[in-house]
Amino acid sequence: EKMDVFAAGCIIAQVFLGGDVLFNLSDLLAYRQGKSDPFRSVIDTRIEDPDVKDMLRHMLQLDPEQRDTASGYIKQWTPKVFSHYFEMFYSNIIGCGLVNVKPDERMHILFSRFDDILDTIRK
Repeated sequence: EKMDVFAAGCIIAQVFLGGDVLFNLSDLLAYRQGKSDPFRSVIDTRIEDPDVKDMLRHMLQLDPEQRDTASGYIKQWTPKVFSHYFEMFYSNIIGCGLVNVKPDERMHILFSRFDDILDTIRK
């Protein structure tokens, strides 16, 4: 799960970077070796929201033991970074037991419940 948090941090950074990736392979290897700092070179210069920066700084820590869980980030950063829909959606995923399902099956289940998910969000 800690690696998933790192991956989610990379994706969130990419969204706030207008689709640009935070790391290519050589950047990622340099970061792991302590030879690169994406916060100084990319995040601090291109992302304006201080809450997003703080959350990314925590999610992208090199030591996985220093990262929180996905639910921890949602609890801590709603509503500063995440809308309340994220918390509701995450709770539904956990409640449906989707966490322990293979990714392809998870997508199939979510797709089959897509209209229900939209109805819940609209309420």
